[in-house]
Amino acid sequence: MFLLFGGSPYLRCTNRTLTNWILHSSLIAGLSKSHKNNELVLVRIVYRMLLYFVLGFLLNSVLCQNVTNETNVNVDDIDDFYPNIQWSDAFDWKLLKTLSNESSNVLISPLSLRLVLAILYEGSSGATQREFESVLRFTQKDTLREEFKSSLDALQNSTDGENVLKICTSLFLDSSVEAKEKYAETIKQYYYTDLVPSNFSDPESASSQINAWVEEATLGLVSHLTQPEDLDAMTLLLANAVYFKGIWRYKFPKENTKVDKFYVSPEQAIYIPFMTITEQFFYYESSVLDAKILRLPYKSSNISMFIVLPLSKGGLPELIRKINLVDLHRELFQMNKKLIQVSIPKFQFKFKASYYNLLKDYGFRTMFQNTASFTQIVKGHSSILRKLVVSDILQTTGIQVDEEGSIAYAATDVIVGNKIGVPDSTFNASHPFLFFLQEDKEGTVFFVGKIENPLQQELEIRRNKSDEQEI
Repeated sequence: MFLLFGGSPYLRCTNRTLTNWILHSSLIAGLSKSHKNNELVLVRIVYRMLLYFVLGFLLNSVLCQNVTNETNVNVDDIDDFYPNIQWSDAFDWKLLKTLSNESSNVLISPLSLRLVLAILYEGSSGATQREFESVLRFTQKDTLREEFKSSLDALQNSTDGENVLKICTSLFLDSSVEAKEKYAETIKQYYYTDLVPSNFSDPESASSQINAWVEEATLGLVSHLTQPEDLDAMTLLLANAVYFKGIWRYKFPKENTKVDKFYVSPEQAIYIPFMTITEQFFYYESSVLDAKILRLPYKSSNISMFIVLPLSKGGLPELIRKINLVDLHRELFQMNKKLIQVSIPKFQFKFKASYYNLLKDYGFRTMFQNTASFTQIVKGHSSILRKLVVSDILQTTGIQVDEEGSIAYAATDVIVGNKIGVPDSTFNASHPFLFFLQEDKEGTVFFVGKIENPLQQELEIRRNKSDEQEI
């Protein structure tokens, strides 16, 4: 009922609580007075109780009536939002900080990477398992399974027929080895991961099989995840694809789209199409982050895009440097619904990254070496188990944002209308900004990125060839 009112839920709770407290205090005051006639006291108390009950009932009725009259919307169209990013953690934002540089767009899927790492963790033991627990703060496998299952269930149930969210994971296992039943059951039950037999002795065939899978999972947006040469002497490959297509709850009118300046630096501008809309959005100007925060919800779903725009044209590097989970969580709670004139650029780009060097820098060592211990994945003697070494983790992501909505996707593999009135504020994303896509109820961040130049189309971070796997 609070969100129907369109303002701060905390303010409304405070007003209601204050009213009840005043009534309660007055009643106690009446009881404390001394009266000679006990019957008269009792009559006055009962009368006062009835009077306050009627006044309280009428006050609540008026408040509810005002709420209904003010919004005049269908219940299905109510835009619910309670900030929650509890499932996300510092690792998600550390990825962005590490992959960011001063000149290029970035798009990563923390969910996709964490998912494949969690599946690897399920099969690990010894020193390799301890590295997962140290770097990712994984504690117990039973707890982790339930957390992932809850998050994946919430994501899969967060959209309707108009929006599409697909999360697909498969473990391609060479036919020469056999998976342990417990491992296969665990990744199927909790991580919704299929075990797919493959023939890595025929790299051409295996590569075609894997690429056909990822093309179907991303509805054709990613068609080449692996090359035959990537699969030489492979035993298994773990592949994950995340695809999202969302329709804005409030579409940007196409007739409002105009070409304007976007400042790629404080001194240099380019001309690009900007989409514009004036609508009620959750918004906050943060003095902690020196940035404006805007939430753009998707229609009939629990998914939103958040844009964090630095107040200064050259402020993005500093924003990324200092942003952390605690500050972001606190600032999201300050957001209120306001009439905002929003202008954001249309953009579309792809981003490819190797996580080999990054994960080694974070502390993952043994899983990339012949000392890796993944004894819980397959059956067999030590000569087979020694083959289970992660050679790289690759991720391909992409996003398209236009007047209708957004399309975003990721593939990761482990080789192993205008409103009446004056806007309260303006949000003009005419210089580099940070954004992330989040499932609002669980707080799962499944895409995070930054825009440095909306005209950039394709970017790649390659593995450092000088830092090869230790043998």
